[in-house]
Amino acid sequence: MPDRIPDGAVRELLAVVLDAITLPYDTPDYDRRILDRAAHARTVATAALAEDPADIGWNADYLRARLAEEATTEQRKREGVICVASRNGDVSRG
Repeated sequence: MPDRIPDGAVRELLAVVLDAITLPYDTPDYDRRILDRAAHARTVATAALAEDPADIGWNADYLRARLAEEATTEQRKREGVICVASRNGDVSRG
């Protein structure tokens, strides 16, 4: 079975896609975040299939960067650094 596990960039891409679509259910804003993450993962997977295989590593790095950016944004929201508008237009901290 180990000979079936992809090497290098493909394995890295699969790992980061799995990270993108894995989020604990009790995460604040779970629905919005998992949809955003899935959209990023789909975009990256589509690009990886359509582009030169040599660019697969770039796609994995791109998705990893988007996940890190999202984590930073969510942390800043929890700390009250970023203002968030609710659906009814009210603005609150965090």
